[in-house]
Amino acid sequence: YVYGWGSHEENMSCQKLHAMAPHVLIQDPDTYWDTTMGSGWYGGFNWLLQQDAYECAGALTDGLLSVGICPDCPGGINADNNLTMAQLYDRMDVICHAGITDISGFEFNEIVKRVDHPQEGDSGLGERYFEALAYFRTGQKELVRKVLLTSQQHQSTSSWRPE
Repeated sequence: YVYGWGSHEENMSCQKLHAMAPHVLIQDPDTYWDTTMGSGWYGGFNWLLQQDAYECAGALTDGLLSVGICPDCPGGINADNNLTMAQLYDRMDVICHAGITDISGFEFNEIVKRVDHPQEGDSGLGERYFEALAYFRTGQKELVRKVLLTSQQHQSTSSWRPE
């Protein structure tokens, strides 16, 4: 459930929603409005994450808080399209240290299509976000890159070629 969205009759707080539906995973979208390290109008991703943890303390304590990420949503000074892999790994560490065990990506296709801003041999910002998500889930760094490299090596050594 994404709190605060939907019904125009009531903009429900995270705390109220968690009290009414204590076993429902609550997706808090606030963090996708700022991808910066702290220079955005909203104060940066980490500041928004702290706000989420405060506003949704009950859901966080019960392991039912999911924060949003979206490399394609923010604009202007709230968008950092040049985040390094190290910065994204650090961001995942901050999320884990906050006790958050779930991340919601907005939207899958928006992350995939970010093939701009390549760095250090990657295909772009979307690849770095997928790498960060894999690290968040497994604790292993460069997991996506290893899979991509293995796939590319397999394709280059395969004797079968499409017509």
